[in-house]
Amino acid sequence: MCTVGEHAGGTFPVRLDHQVKGHALSQSVFSYELLLKGGTPIKGSYAGGAFVAIQGYGFHLNSTIVLNCDRKCNMDLQNSTSTQLYCDVPYNNGNETNRSVWFW
Repeated sequence: MCTVGEHAGGTFPVRLDHQVKGHALSQSVFSYELLLKGGTPIKGSYAGGAFVAIQGYGFHLNSTIVLNCDRKCNMDLQNSTSTQLYCDVPYNNGNETNRSVWFW
């Protein structure tokens, strides 16, 4: 049995290395789930610039992209983790009443 730590979402091969016999052949994989639980705050000003904390797990700091109304949010990489992202919300020009947040 082994314990795995936090990691980006995705499916990865399981590899066993034996000190004497070498690598074991295996078709086994392990899947880390990517899940969005929510974000706070849920409201902000039209000027943008507020940081939103996005909770979940399986985030990859160097490849996760958050779009808010088709605009990329700037990530605070120093304070973000694989379970919580901090994202600088872009401005809203006042014409958009419903704001959508997308993750890649």
